[in-house]
Amino acid sequence: MTFMERLLSIKRITIYVLVIIALSFPLLFPISLPLEVSPATQAAFDAIDALPPGSLFMLSTDWEASTEAESGPQTEAIVRHVLGNDLKMIIVGLWPQGNSATHLIVDRVASEMGKAYGVDWVNLGYKPGGEVVLASLAANIQELYNRDVMGTPIGEIEVCKGLTSAKDVDMACSVSWGDPGHLTWVKMVQTQVGTPIIASVTAVSLPECAPYLQSGQLKGVVGGLGGAAQYEKLVGYSGKATAGMGAQSMGHLLVIGLVVLGNIGYIGTKKSEEV
Repeated sequence: MTFMERLLSIKRITIYVLVIIALSFPLLFPISLPLEVSPATQAAFDAIDALPPGSLFMLSTDWEASTEAESGPQTEAIVRHVLGNDLKMIIVGLWPQGNSATHLIVDRVASEMGKAYGVDWVNLGYKPGGEVVLASLAANIQELYNRDVMGTPIGEIEVCKGLTSAKDVDMACSVSWGDPGHLTWVKMVQTQVGTPIIASVTAVSLPECAPYLQSGQLKGVVGGLGGAAQYEKLVGYSGKATAGMGAQSMGHLLVIGLVVLGNIGYIGTKKSEEV
Protein backbone atom coordinates (compact mmCIF):
# COMPACT_ATOMS: atom_id res chain seq x y z
CA MET A 1 0.00 0.00 0.00
CA THR A 2 1.43 3.35 -1.06
CA PHE A 3 1.55 6.44 1.14
CA MET A 4 -1.29 8.03 -0.85
CA GLU A 5 -3.44 4.95 -0.38
CA ARG A 6 -2.75 5.03 3.36
CA LEU A 7 -4.12 8.58 3.51
CA LEU A 8 -7.41 7.26 2.12
CA SER A 9 -7.62 4.39 4.59
CA ILE A 10 -7.03 6.07 7.95
CA LYS A 11 -8.89 3.95 10.49
CA ARG A 12 -11.88 5.42 12.29
CA ILE A 13 -10.37 4.66 15.70
CA THR A 14 -7.29 6.71 14.73
CA ILE A 15 -9.50 9.72 13.96
CA TYR A 16 -11.33 9.29 17.28
CA VAL A 17 -8.05 9.23 19.19
CA LEU A 18 -6.83 12.36 17.37
CA VAL A 19 -10.11 14.15 18.18
CA ILE A 20 -9.84 13.23 21.86
CA ILE A 21 -6.26 14.53 22.01
CA ALA A 22 -7.09 17.71 20.09
CA LEU A 23 -10.03 18.54 22.35
CA SER A 24 -8.55 17.43 25.66
CA PHE A 25 -5.23 19.27 25.53
CA PRO A 26 -6.69 22.82 25.39
CA LEU A 27 -9.17 21.95 28.14
CA LEU A 28 -6.41 20.69 30.44
CA PHE A 29 -3.90 23.36 29.41
CA PRO A 30 -5.85 26.42 28.17
CA ILE A 31 -4.41 27.98 25.03
CA SER A 32 -4.53 31.76 24.76
CA LEU A 33 -5.57 32.24 21.14
CA PRO A 34 -5.86 35.66 19.48
CA LEU A 35 -9.35 36.92 20.28
CA GLU A 36 -11.09 40.01 18.96
CA VAL A 37 -13.66 41.48 21.34
CA SER A 38 -16.97 42.25 19.63
CA PRO A 39 -18.56 45.72 20.04
CA ALA A 40 -21.57 44.17 21.81
CA THR A 41 -19.38 42.41 24.40
CA GLN A 42 -17.25 45.53 24.87
CA ALA A 43 -20.42 47.58 25.41
CA ALA A 44 -21.62 45.19 28.12
CA PHE A 45 -18.24 45.33 29.86
CA ASP A 46 -18.08 49.14 29.62
CA ALA A 47 -21.61 49.52 31.00
CA ILE A 48 -20.72 47.57 34.13
CA ASP A 49 -17.29 49.17 34.39
CA ALA A 50 -18.88 52.63 34.44
CA LEU A 51 -20.86 51.87 37.62
CA PRO A 52 -19.30 53.41 40.75
CA PRO A 53 -18.39 51.12 43.69
CA GLY A 54 -21.40 50.31 45.86
CA SER A 55 -23.85 50.40 42.95
CA LEU A 56 -26.65 47.85 43.01
CA PHE A 57 -26.40 45.21 40.28
CA MET A 58 -29.17 42.66 39.72
CA LEU A 59 -28.31 39.34 38.06
CA SER A 60 -31.22 37.33 36.69
CA THR A 61 -30.50 33.62 36.18
CA ASP A 62 -32.74 32.81 33.21
CA TRP A 63 -31.11 29.59 32.00
CA GLU A 64 -31.08 25.87 32.69
CA ALA A 65 -28.66 22.94 32.78
CA SER A 66 -28.79 22.33 29.02
CA THR A 67 -27.06 25.67 28.34
CA GLU A 68 -24.51 25.47 31.19
CA ALA A 69 -21.62 25.20 28.72
CA GLU A 70 -22.37 28.77 27.54
CA SER A 71 -24.34 30.32 30.41
CA GLY A 72 -22.04 29.07 33.17
CA PRO A 73 -18.83 30.71 31.90
CA GLN A 74 -20.78 33.87 30.98
CA THR A 75 -22.15 34.06 34.52
CA GLU A 76 -18.75 33.56 36.14
CA ALA A 77 -17.04 36.18 33.98
CA ILE A 78 -19.72 38.78 34.76
CA VAL A 79 -19.74 37.91 38.47
CA ARG A 80 -15.96 38.31 38.67
CA HIS A 81 -16.26 41.73 37.04
CA VAL A 82 -19.12 42.87 39.28
CA LEU A 83 -17.61 41.74 42.58
CA GLY A 84 -14.13 42.83 41.51
CA ASN A 85 -15.49 46.35 41.02
CA ASP A 86 -17.02 46.34 44.51
CA LEU A 87 -20.60 46.43 43.25
CA LYS A 88 -23.41 44.99 45.34
CA MET A 89 -25.16 42.06 43.67
CA ILE A 90 -28.69 40.76 44.03
CA ILE A 91 -29.52 37.46 42.33
CA VAL A 92 -33.04 36.63 41.14
CA GLY A 93 -34.21 34.03 38.65
CA LEU A 94 -36.94 33.14 36.17
CA TRP A 95 -35.57 29.59 35.70
CA PRO A 96 -34.93 27.30 38.71
CA GLN A 97 -31.86 25.35 37.55
CA GLY A 98 -29.96 28.46 36.53
CA ASN A 99 -30.55 30.04 39.92
CA SER A 100 -29.15 27.04 41.80
CA ALA A 101 -26.12 26.80 39.51
CA THR A 102 -25.47 30.54 39.73
CA HIS A 103 -25.57 30.43 43.53
CA LEU A 104 -22.73 27.87 43.50
CA ILE A 105 -20.70 29.96 41.03
CA VAL A 106 -21.12 33.19 42.99
CA ASP A 107 -20.45 31.51 46.33
CA ARG A 108 -17.13 30.15 45.01
CA VAL A 109 -16.04 33.42 43.36
CA ALA A 110 -17.14 35.51 46.36
CA SER A 111 -15.11 33.28 48.71
CA GLU A 112 -12.03 33.77 46.51
CA MET A 113 -12.51 37.55 46.61
CA GLY A 114 -13.38 37.78 50.29
CA LYS A 115 -16.94 38.96 49.65
CA ALA A 116 -19.57 38.22 52.29
CA TYR A 117 -23.07 36.87 51.72
CA GLY A 118 -25.71 39.36 52.77
CA VAL A 119 -23.23 42.23 52.67
CA ASP A 120 -21.84 42.09 49.13
CA TRP A 121 -24.33 39.72 47.50
CA VAL A 122 -27.56 37.89 48.12
CA ASN A 123 -29.70 35.34 46.30
CA LEU A 124 -33.43 36.02 46.47
CA GLY A 125 -34.12 32.83 44.55
CA TYR A 126 -36.33 31.60 41.73
CA LYS A 127 -39.90 32.77 41.25
CA PRO A 128 -42.26 31.22 38.67
CA GLY A 129 -44.42 33.50 36.56
CA GLY A 130 -42.23 35.19 33.97
CA GLU A 131 -43.76 38.53 32.99
CA VAL A 132 -45.90 38.67 36.16
CA VAL A 133 -42.79 38.27 38.33
CA LEU A 134 -40.95 41.08 36.54
CA ALA A 135 -43.99 43.35 36.68
CA SER A 136 -44.08 42.85 40.45
CA LEU A 137 -40.32 43.32 40.70
CA ALA A 138 -40.60 46.62 38.85
CA ALA A 139 -43.33 47.80 41.22
CA ASN A 140 -42.45 46.41 44.68
CA ILE A 141 -39.64 43.94 45.21
CA GLN A 142 -40.34 43.37 48.90
CA GLU A 143 -43.86 42.17 48.19
CA LEU A 144 -42.46 39.66 45.73
CA TYR A 145 -39.43 38.58 47.76
CA ASN A 146 -39.89 38.71 51.51
CA ARG A 147 -37.03 36.28 52.23
CA ASP A 148 -33.83 35.13 50.55
CA VAL A 149 -32.94 31.51 49.71
CA MET A 150 -31.53 31.09 53.23
CA GLY A 151 -34.84 32.10 54.78
CA THR A 152 -33.58 35.45 56.09
CA PRO A 153 -36.19 38.25 55.98
CA ILE A 154 -35.26 40.71 53.25
CA GLY A 155 -35.47 43.63 55.69
CA GLU A 156 -32.60 42.11 57.69
CA ILE A 157 -30.24 41.75 54.72
CA GLU A 158 -27.74 44.60 54.50
CA VAL A 159 -27.40 44.58 50.71
CA CYS A 160 -31.20 44.87 50.35
CA LYS A 161 -31.63 47.89 52.61
CA GLY A 162 -33.39 50.70 50.78
CA LEU A 163 -34.41 48.34 47.96
CA THR A 164 -38.07 48.83 47.10
CA SER A 165 -38.36 48.30 43.34
CA ALA A 166 -36.34 47.89 40.16
CA LYS A 167 -35.96 51.68 40.11
CA ASP A 168 -33.43 51.29 42.93
CA VAL A 169 -31.28 48.94 40.83
CA ASP A 170 -28.46 50.67 38.95
CA MET A 171 -28.19 47.94 36.32
CA ALA A 172 -29.61 44.48 35.64
CA CYS A 173 -28.27 41.59 33.59
CA SER A 174 -30.29 38.66 32.29
CA VAL A 175 -28.19 35.56 31.62
CA SER A 176 -30.73 34.01 29.33
CA TRP A 177 -31.39 31.29 26.81
CA GLY A 178 -35.10 31.69 26.04
CA ASP A 179 -38.44 33.01 27.18
CA PRO A 180 -38.87 34.34 29.81
CA GLY A 181 -35.48 35.96 29.66
CA HIS A 182 -33.64 39.02 28.39
CA LEU A 183 -36.44 40.27 26.11
CA THR A 184 -38.93 39.90 28.97
CA TRP A 185 -36.65 42.09 31.05
CA VAL A 186 -36.62 44.72 28.33
CA LYS A 187 -40.40 44.69 28.02
CA MET A 188 -41.36 44.54 31.70
CA VAL A 189 -38.50 46.40 33.44
CA GLN A 190 -36.43 48.56 31.09
CA THR A 191 -39.45 49.92 29.22
CA GLN A 192 -41.51 50.42 32.37
CA VAL A 193 -39.06 51.90 34.90
CA GLY A 194 -35.93 52.64 32.82
CA THR A 195 -33.48 50.30 34.56
CA PRO A 196 -30.45 49.77 32.26
CA ILE A 197 -30.30 46.17 31.01
CA ILE A 198 -27.51 44.08 29.54
CA ALA A 199 -28.03 40.56 28.22
CA SER A 200 -25.87 37.46 28.21
CA VAL A 201 -27.35 34.93 25.80
CA THR A 202 -26.66 31.68 23.99
CA ALA A 203 -25.15 31.99 20.52
CA VAL A 204 -28.43 31.06 18.84
CA SER A 205 -30.23 33.93 20.61
CA LEU A 206 -27.65 36.57 19.67
CA PRO A 207 -29.22 37.77 16.37
CA GLU A 208 -32.55 38.65 18.00
CA CYS A 209 -30.75 41.04 20.37
CA ALA A 210 -29.46 43.28 17.56
CA PRO A 211 -32.53 45.58 17.29
CA TYR A 212 -32.65 46.11 21.05
CA LEU A 213 -28.93 46.84 21.16
CA GLN A 214 -29.25 49.36 18.33
CA SER A 215 -32.22 51.07 20.01
CA GLY A 216 -30.37 51.33 23.33
CA GLN A 217 -32.86 49.14 25.19
CA LEU A 218 -29.97 46.75 25.76
CA LYS A 219 -26.72 48.40 26.82
CA GLY A 220 -24.61 45.43 25.75
CA VAL A 221 -24.80 41.76 24.84
CA VAL A 222 -22.49 38.84 25.63
CA GLY A 223 -23.19 36.12 23.07
CA GLY A 224 -22.38 32.42 23.37
CA LEU A 225 -19.15 30.77 24.45
CA GLY A 226 -17.18 33.16 22.23
CA GLY A 227 -18.68 36.16 24.01
CA ALA A 228 -17.84 34.59 27.38
CA ALA A 229 -14.22 34.10 26.28
CA GLN A 230 -14.09 37.73 25.13
CA TYR A 231 -15.45 38.86 28.50
CA GLU A 232 -12.87 36.73 30.32
CA LYS A 233 -10.18 38.51 28.28
CA LEU A 234 -11.58 41.91 29.29
CA VAL A 235 -11.78 40.91 32.96
CA GLY A 236 -8.24 39.54 32.78
CA TYR A 237 -8.43 35.82 33.49
CA SER A 238 -8.64 32.55 31.57
CA GLY A 239 -11.62 30.41 32.53
CA LYS A 240 -13.81 27.71 31.04
CA ALA A 241 -14.78 29.83 28.05
CA THR A 242 -11.16 30.45 27.04
CA ALA A 243 -10.42 26.73 27.38
CA GLY A 244 -13.58 25.84 25.48
CA MET A 245 -12.77 28.15 22.59
CA GLY A 246 -9.26 26.70 22.42
CA ALA A 247 -10.68 23.17 22.24
CA GLN A 248 -13.18 24.24 19.59
CA SER A 249 -10.45 25.85 17.50
CA MET A 250 -8.19 22.80 17.77
CA GLY A 251 -11.09 20.57 16.73
CA HIS A 252 -11.74 22.75 13.68
CA LEU A 253 -8.05 22.66 12.72
CA LEU A 254 -7.99 18.86 13.04
CA VAL A 255 -11.03 18.46 10.79
CA ILE A 256 -9.51 20.81 8.19
CA GLY A 257 -6.24 18.89 8.35
CA LEU A 258 -7.98 15.54 7.84
CA VAL A 259 -9.95 16.91 4.90
CA VAL A 260 -6.75 18.22 3.30
CA LEU A 261 -4.94 14.90 3.82
CA GLY A 262 -7.88 12.98 2.39
CA ASN A 263 -7.90 15.12 -0.72
CA ILE A 264 -4.13 14.83 -1.15
CA GLY A 265 -4.48 11.04 -0.93
CA TYR A 266 -7.35 11.01 -3.42
CA ILE A 267 -5.52 13.18 -5.97
CA GLY A 268 -2.28 11.23 -5.54
CA THR A 269 -4.05 7.89 -6.00
CA LYS A 270 -5.87 9.08 -9.13
CA LYS A 271 -2.61 10.21 -10.67
CA SER A 272 -1.00 6.85 -9.91
CA GLU A 273 -3.89 5.05 -11.59
CA GLU A 274 -3.57 7.24 -14.69
CA VAL A 275 0.13 6.45 -14.95
